[in-house]
Amino acid sequence: VVTITDGVNTFTTQTDAVGEYEFIAIPISTYAITANRCGFFPKSSQVVVNAPLTRKDMSLQTKERKRQF
Repeated sequence: VVTITDGVNTFTTQTDAVGEYEFIAIPISTYAITANRCGFFPKSSQVVVNAPLTRKDMSLQTKERKRQF
């Protein structure tokens, strides 16, 4: 799940099978963007949307499970 917000508008979308996502027709603004997936730590950043096509790549880090013996 990827969510962006500028404090007024909030948009959420799902990634596809390879982790790509797209927001369509969002207003020009500076957004806080957060990517989140089960089994991974969430990642947040900032993105300035000032053109019809703006790209923001993000990598998530996996959560390591502690093994008990």
